[in-house]
Amino acid sequence: MRSLAAALLLPAFANGYKTFKTVCSKPTESVNYVSSADTRSTLDILWSCVLTIIACTWSVQHLNVPEQRERRNPGWIGNIKWALKRTWTSTKWMLITIMAPEVLLVKDWSGRHLAKNNSASLQEFAMTDGVPWSLSHTLFADMGGFVLRSYSSERLHKETKTGHPYKSTKSKYSQPFHLTALELSKLRAAGFLDRLPYMTEEELLDKSKGDSFVRTISLIQILWMVIQIIARGFRHLAISQLEIGVLAFAACAVILYIINWSKPKGVQTPITIMNFEGEIPDEVITIIEKQRAGNDIILNILGTARDSTEIRGTHIPNDYVYDPDLPGYDDNQEVWAMIAGTLIFGAIHLAAWNFVFPSRIELVLWRCSSMICTFFTVLILVSAAPDVFLDRLIPDRTTKFSFFLMKTAMLIYVVARLFLLVELFRTLCFLPPSAYIATWASNIPHLA
Repeated sequence: MRSLAAALLLPAFANGYKTFKTVCSKPTESVNYVSSADTRSTLDILWSCVLTIIACTWSVQHLNVPEQRERRNPGWIGNIKWALKRTWTSTKWMLITIMAPEVLLVKDWSGRHLAKNNSASLQEFAMTDGVPWSLSHTLFADMGGFVLRSYSSERLHKETKTGHPYKSTKSKYSQPFHLTALELSKLRAAGFLDRLPYMTEEELLDKSKGDSFVRTISLIQILWMVIQIIARGFRHLAISQLEIGVLAFAACAVILYIINWSKPKGVQTPITIMNFEGEIPDEVITIIEKQRAGNDIILNILGTARDSTEIRGTHIPNDYVYDPDLPGYDDNQEVWAMIAGTLIFGAIHLAAWNFVFPSRIELVLWRCSSMICTFFTVLILVSAAPDVFLDRLIPDRTTKFSFFLMKTAMLIYVVARLFLLVELFRTLCFLPPSAYIATWASNIPHLA
C-alpha cells in the first residue's frame, strides 16, 4: 500500500508544484464590447464540473414520502431536527448516486416496471369507481403517498357489514400506516376500501414539489457540458478526466430523468384514505403484510436494504424493494438495468484510455478500474456461478462461497470507483497545455 501511494505521489514531488498566472490585456479606452478570454483556468474546469455533478445527482432524486413528524419533537429545536433529517436523506442518496449511480438506476427502473404492472388492476378499479388514475398515481402510491390512520374512541370494535366485529390487533403499528400500490389494490379488491381515492393529475402535480426551474437549470448545465466536450473534441483540444467523469454522470442523469418523468418529486405529506376507530383491524393488516417482504440483493450487499420487519406501516424506505415472488415483480428487470447502467457509466470512463496521466501506473490503474466498473455485472454473475452449477453437489457451502465471491466483487468495485473518483480530481493538476484553451462553448450561459 505504501509503495502504491509513493508511486502515485512521486510525480508531484518530482516535478514540483507549478502555477501559471493568467494575465489578460485590457482595453486602453472605452469600448462597446469585450470578448471572453481564449483560456480557462483550473478553477473554471473544477467549479463547472462540480456544479454539474451536483446538478446530476441532486435533481434526479425522487425520494419516497418521508417519515411523518406527527406532533413529535415540538418547538424550534424539533423543527431543526426534522429539517436536518430530511436534508440528510437527500444528501445520503446524492452521495450514493455519486458513488454508484447504477444503484439508483436499478432502483428507479425496477420501481417503474413494477408500477406499470400494478397500474393495470388499479386502472380497472378506477374505471369502475369513476376516478382518474394514471401511472403517476401508482408511483405516488408506491412512494407511500396513501396512508391508513387509527384514532382513539370508546368504540374499539367497529361492526363490519356482516355484523361481525373486527378483531383488534394488539401489535403496534406506525401512525400513519403507509400503503403501496399493490396493497391499495388488495384492499380495494377485498372490499375494505369502497373506492380508490379521487385525485386529479393537477392535484397530484400540486402535491409534487418538483421544481421545473431547477430541473431546467440542471438540464441546461448538462447540455452545456456535453456541447463544450464535443467542441473540444472537434478542435482536438485536451479534455480533462474530470469532464469525462461528469459526462458519465450526465448520461445517467438523463436516463433517470426519462425513467422518473411520471413520478412525483419531493412529496412531503401523504393522503389519508381510511380512518379506523382503535387499532387497525387484523384483517387489513393480514392483507397488507402478505405484500411485504424481501430485499434487493444489490442493496443488501451494500448494507442499506431494510428488513421487512422494520417497515410495518412506516414510511416506505427508499432502499426497500419487493419480494421477487410478489405479483408484478420481475427481478430480470434489475439485472438488465444493472447491466445497462454499468456499461454506460463505465464505458464513458474508457474514453480517457489514452489521456495524459501523472504516471504510467495511474494510467494502467485507470484502465483497469474503468474496465471493472464497466463489466461489474459480469463479476457478479461469475460470483453467482458456483451457486448455480454446484448447488446440487454441495448445497450449503456453495451458497456461502457465492456470497463471499459477491462480497469480494463488490469490494473490488468500490475500490475501483474510489480510485476513479480520486483520480478525476487529482489529474486536474497534470493537464496538458491545450486543456486550458477555451472554446466558443464558454460563451453559452452556464454555472461555473
